[in-house]
Amino acid sequence: MNLFLRIVSFFYQKDLSAFKYYQEHNFVNWMHLLVLPLFLFLDRLLLMAYQHKTKITIYVTRIFTIAFGSYLVISGMLTSFMAMHNPHNTLTFFMVALIITAGTLVFEVPEVIIIIAVIEAVFYALLKFNIANNTDFIYNILASIVLSTGFYMVSRYLYTYKFKNFLQLIQIEQNNIELQKASNFKNEVLGMVAHDLRNPIAAIESIASLMEMDELDKETGENVTMIKASCVKAREIVNELLEAARDESDLELVTTVVNVNELLVSLVNEWKNQNVGNEIVFVSADKNSYSNINTEKFHRVLDNLITNAVKFSEPEGKIEVRLTEVKQDVCIEVKDYGIGIPQHLLPYIFDRFTKSSRKGLRGEKSTGLGLNIARRIVEKHGGTMEAESIENEGSIFRICLPKADASFTA
Repeated sequence: MNLFLRIVSFFYQKDLSAFKYYQEHNFVNWMHLLVLPLFLFLDRLLLMAYQHKTKITIYVTRIFTIAFGSYLVISGMLTSFMAMHNPHNTLTFFMVALIITAGTLVFEVPEVIIIIAVIEAVFYALLKFNIANNTDFIYNILASIVLSTGFYMVSRYLYTYKFKNFLQLIQIEQNNIELQKASNFKNEVLGMVAHDLRNPIAAIESIASLMEMDELDKETGENVTMIKASCVKAREIVNELLEAARDESDLELVTTVVNVNELLVSLVNEWKNQNVGNEIVFVSADKNSYSNINTEKFHRVLDNLITNAVKFSEPEGKIEVRLTEVKQDVCIEVKDYGIGIPQHLLPYIFDRFTKSSRKGLRGEKSTGLGLNIARRIVEKHGGTMEAESIENEGSIFRICLPKADASFTA
């Protein structure tokens, strides 16, 4: 504010110098411009020193705070005397300075008392110098006492308010630390359990494969086939648990510019060769679309979406994989015409171990992790993933990724 006033006075010095008491205002303005940078410089030094929190730095910081608070109030007091030169109005800027100081700075009780003592002493001296009338002198002293009392009350109220907020922030930070520790411990246990399950599952699968080499009757052969299928499913669950337990937030996702059309065509052809019974079609404009993609991880996302579409669609039901461009995004949709998702479950489908997990139409079980993992992978690509569904009409899962420049393709 003082710098702005100095710039204005530079361009309109002739007009402003005609104002009454211009010289006094000019002196106060220069004083502010010289003193405030000193406070700012000391503030920077104290902030750096305060990180160590020695007794000396704490003591010096409290002195600095008292000095700065007193300076603000005395500045308002000086401006008030110099601007008005009217004993009946000398409290105007003084009151404004008190309110600003009480509202912006935080003082302990001893600091408030010291500041009040300092400003009352300065105010008394200025009144003695400027006011000869004893009645006006007493009125101004009484008014300053009232303002100082108000300053004390406002300062204490704001101190209590800010202190409570500070305690709440500390408590929240501590709770977050405890939650993070609990989450890390859970992930470690989950990872160890899932990892240790791999060996017995592999052993069971190997024994089942050895049994298939012998001549088996029909019932035993069906049982062996069921054992192998269960092992495959168990291995998928273990992989999902390991993925959920692995914290990859700090790992860089390596991506390359990929022709999304070719990626989706290849994926759809893979699914067609599996003969799952559903009609899986790819729909796209002739224009090629490109995005930065980690092919391995993104393939997993799309596999999960198509698997879910098959799981909740009637045999021979149609599943569409669509590719479009919307502004600066490449959007992929996996649409089915199956049983859909009930509206009360839709908000929870991307949660980890979601309560919206359901069995498929063919009895397939779910861990409730697939969509959560898929969405996290998409978000690491800088994209978004959302779902729309109408019960008994089908679902649409939409992925939008930032477009990439095709000139960077290999």
